[in-house]
This record gives sequence, C-alpha cells and structure tokens, in this order.
Amino acid sequence: MTTLQFLDIAIDVPDGTRCTRDPPQECRVVYTLDGPSVHNVRSTFEDAAQARGYDLRRTNRVTYVQRGERRLEIYDIQPSRIGIRVDDAGALPVAKVSQLGIELAGLVLPIPEAGEVQPGRERHDMGSTTWSAEWRIYGNKAIDVASSLHDALIRMGLRSGGVWPPPAGGIQRWKVEAYSSKQLVQVGITDSGDHLDLNLTVIADE
Repeated sequence: MTTLQFLDIAIDVPDGTRCTRDPPQECRVVYTLDGPSVHNVRSTFEDAAQARGYDLRRTNRVTYVQRGERRLEIYDIQPSRIGIRVDDAGALPVAKVSQLGIELAGLVLPIPEAGEVQPGRERHDMGSTTWSAEWRIYGNKAIDVASSLHDALIRMGLRSGGVWPPPAGGIQRWKVEAYSSKQLVQVGITDSGDHLDLNLTVIADE
C-alpha cells in the first residue's frame, strides 16, 4: 500500500495507483487517481476525514468533507479513476470590507446600512483576469442587497445584465449581472436563513 496526503488527511491507496496533480488555482488543487482498485479509496477517504474531525456529506457520485475553511471533494470519474479536489481557503487573503462597502478588483459596492458584513476570502491567480470574493451578511434581505448592488453598478456606467430572483421551489439564490466593453460583474446572493452568502466575481479583459 502507498500513503497519500491531502492537507491533513492521509489515506492508503492500493499499490499500482497513479496520482497526478493539476496546477493549483486559487489554493484549489485537483488530483486524479488511476488504478484497477481505486474504487475502495472513497470509503477510506471518508473514514480518514471523519477521524480528523471533518463534517461529511455524500451523494451517489461525490463525497464532500469540510472543517472550517478547508474543503475537499472526492468523486468518481470512471470505474478505475477518481478525482480529489482540495480547497484550503484559509491560505487566501481576507475579502475587503470598508465603511463604503465591499471591495474587489477596484470596485467598491455599498451594502444597505442595516447590514453587518463579515468577510470571507478573496481569490485571484497571478496573471488571471478573474477576481472573486465571498462575504456573509446579516440583517438584510436578499432582494434589498441585490437591488443595491445592481443600482450601484449601473451608476458606475455598466450596463444591466439583469437581476434574477430564485426559481420557484429552488435554492434561494439571487443573481445580478452588469457589464461593459471591458468588464463583467456577476453577483450571487444566497439566503441561508439567518444570513446571506454573497459571492462577487469580476472579469476584466485586460
């Protein structure tokens, strides 16, 4: 058996298993394991993660584990191939918050005054034209935050790409989009009950 390490999770894999790694992106790394007996690795991974204190959620094809800002996924690709995605968000810079609102890639967007904003993490790879960041907001309704951000983007001179409410019976996630000839801004606001999860993505062409 061979032992592989993913963050603080160590698992034994059958001899003859080949492990390859994609180039890291924004502290996310994807590994691919190939071998005739890798179908047993998923249960080994789940046991090892739970022993390290990770919370576990499972679907037919994917296992999700999380502890704090560390998140890992293990998923089936083929009978002899699985993938492991590692996301260590704790190694990323903290998302920016000021008295004026949230900040990302030169944009400053206001949050309605009643809201309390807790920063998550900011993601950007050197040389990439994409920036993204997450915040958690308390004391506001999703529609109010969506409208405020949309109106602020339009005042900056961007064109409206729309404000979309959640689908009937679906995840309570609002979406906002605005764009110019050189920039695309996308916002996702998920109502998680006692707070809102806000994700902001800015894509520039230069």
